[in-house]
Amino acid sequence: MTITLSNREYDELWRNSHGLESDFETIEKCPQQLGNGHQRWIFLNGIDLLIHDYEFRDDLAITLHEDPGCIEFGFQMLGNHQCRDRTRSSRQNFVEWGTVKNAIAQKSAGRILQVDIHLDSPELLQYFCTSESSLPLAIQQLITGNEQPYNHIGSITPEMKLVLEQILNCPYQGATKQMYLGAKCLELIAMKIAQLSEVNRKTYPRLSRSEIDQIQQAKDIISQNLCNPPSLLSLARQVGLNDCTLKRGFRQVFGTSVFGYLHDRRMEYARKLLEEQAMTITGVAAMVGYANRGHFAAAFRKKFGVTPSHYLSHRRV
Repeated sequence: MTITLSNREYDELWRNSHGLESDFETIEKCPQQLGNGHQRWIFLNGIDLLIHDYEFRDDLAITLHEDPGCIEFGFQMLGNHQCRDRTRSSRQNFVEWGTVKNAIAQKSAGRILQVDIHLDSPELLQYFCTSESSLPLAIQQLITGNEQPYNHIGSITPEMKLVLEQILNCPYQGATKQMYLGAKCLELIAMKIAQLSEVNRKTYPRLSRSEIDQIQQAKDIISQNLCNPPSLLSLARQVGLNDCTLKRGFRQVFGTSVFGYLHDRRMEYARKLLEEQAMTITGVAAMVGYANRGHFAAAFRKKFGVTPSHYLSHRRV
């Protein structure tokens, strides 16, 4: 059985459950309707630390109508989670930022043990990093104000696991606890950034500034031609790159492939057209480059968790 909730309903269930509060920490009990356990919010200087430790009786699907998101470094010690066509499993970490609209977050039944580090802005990273050029490109762009949605999933290393255990078993209280946990959060962030740097070093040669600008231009061309986009080879020629550089550079800059970006933009535009309720589903499909309505419906459902007809009927209610 799968329980379906909006993100607002899900958050309200947690807020309405009776918990404990202190000067910098809030413990919320898992709502009885969902399972048992708790989640702990610990508010540090510039960092919100969230520790999930609960067990759901049923699978859960949470509709994210619009989530502005934050900069999040997460460590999935136990449990499975899926959102935006990406699945996280036990012993995986992730970093992500960017606004999420009309996505479905799915949490599996069973125990979830996860440590999340939330940053409201990249200023903290900028404060500690005086040499931005040595950081992974995605982090550099985040610091300079480019908040293009980004997501990367990696493995929890033994070194990360040790720090996570230290966080879960913090021996201190009061101000000392805040200092200790803040330092451990920064340690985990540094480890994740180092992991990103290693992935980039092994996978991608460094891009020049002009190549980054050309890849940005390629993204704009795709966005302006969703119905009839150029081929990869034609796109590369338009921006003055070879197709290999465009493919690897696009993934390096935007965290997805050229086709993946086109697909996401098409689905977002289709959702917008459906919300306007001025076109049939077949017409919307054609507007985003799908000649076959069934293929469009399958792609839309994979992206948003519902069919276009279901989405449209829900909007009309």
